[in-house]
Parts: sequence; structure tokens; C-alpha cells
Amino acid sequence: MTHLPTSEAAALVSVIIPVHNGERYLQVCLSSVVTQTWRPLDVIVVDDGSTDRSAAIAEGVEGVRIIRQAHAGVAAARNAGIAAARADFIALLDQDDVWLPRKLEAQMELLRASPRLDYVLTRQQRFVEPGHAVPSWIRPDHVDTVLGGFEPSAVLFRRASLARVGPFAPRFVVASDAEWFFRATDAGLRTAFVEEPLLLRRIHDQNNSRFTERRTAEARLIALESIRRKRRQTEISRTS
Repeated sequence: MTHLPTSEAAALVSVIIPVHNGERYLQVCLSSVVTQTWRPLDVIVVDDGSTDRSAAIAEGVEGVRIIRQAHAGVAAARNAGIAAARADFIALLDQDDVWLPRKLEAQMELLRASPRLDYVLTRQQRFVEPGHAVPSWIRPDHVDTVLGGFEPSAVLFRRASLARVGPFAPRFVVASDAEWFFRATDAGLRTAFVEEPLLLRRIHDQNNSRFTERRTAEARLIALESIRRKRRQTEISRTS
């Protein structure tokens, strides 16, 4: 177990878990949070209009706070959780993903050792849910192998750095995470990777990534908006 510094508040990590009808995987997801080697934790489940037992499962885990809202999508749920967070460090976790026990500890070590870093990612390993075939939208060689990638479940932010970029954009239904990371890059945020694969990403028939046409359309818009931001920045630099 990690030894806390003198100020416990300086070590607090808020974990935001948006949930919509996630009863199938939520218990395992939450177990991977409460067994983290890093303490203290502020765990927030945002129930995004679930009609299943998601809220009841979260209520059964000691120390978990629950926010309930009408179904508004994952971006709005993440924003609600971040607004309610108590910590200076914020982690995101999707309802069907799993952290290995040292995930937060390894990331906090990097952030505390490098004050100039804005957020830290961890490597990941994808696995296919038993009984499911590898879906067509994922490359077979990306299963059961260590990968990088900018994924919400892989990140730990400084709260102040997250605020510099702004909230997740609910107008992007399946790619709001990618849109946020583009804005972060354009804003010059500094990041690093923990080389250990401390995130397990579950692949199944309900992943948002299955909406390939919608994701492609949103990715094009995200890239276009990024180009426009960079052009504006260049024009401002030339005139200043």
C-alpha cells in the first residue's frame, strides 16, 4: 500500500465512472477501483438514466458516491462527475473496463515526480469478452497485445490541466473522448505513458466503437476543427 504524504488531500484521486445500463460489467469494474494500491480515493458513479440494476450495484459498494441524471450520453455524464469531484487528480473509467491494482499508483508516481506533466496515460491490453467473436471493427492483432492509445480509461489528469481544455463535448456521441484529446494536444498539454499495461479494455457487442460510420464522421469533424484552431493560433501569433 502506498504511504500517504503529509497532506492527504494532496494525494486524493477522484475516479469518475459513467454508467448506462452497465449491470453486466459494473461490479468487476468497481472492484478494480476499490482494490487499487493508491489511497485515498473519491469514487463517483454517474448513472446516466439506466433502466437496469446499475445504480443498485454501485450502492452496494462501500465508499461509492452516486449521481443520477436523465440519459444525456457519456460526455455529459463525465462532465457531471468531474464537476462533483473533490480531488486535484481525476481519473476516468468506462463501465466495462478494468484496472490492474497498480494503475493509479504508477500514474501518480509520474505526475508527482514531474510537475510539468498535465496528464499520464497507461498502456492497455484488449480482451474479447468470453463467448464473443472478434468484431469486424477491431484488428485481430490488436487483441491480447499491449497497445498505447488515448483512451479515457487509461488517463489520470491534473484537475487544473483538465480545466484548461474544458469539458467533454456532448455533441460528439461516440468520439467525445477523441475530441477532448485533440483539444488537449492543440492547447499544448504535456503527457507521458506508464509502460506497464495497467488497463484491460473489454471488447464486446455493445462497445461504442461498433458505430463505425458515426465515429468516422465525427473523426472528420474533429480533425477539421483542430485544423481551424491551429490556423487561428498561427494568425494570432503573426499579428501579436
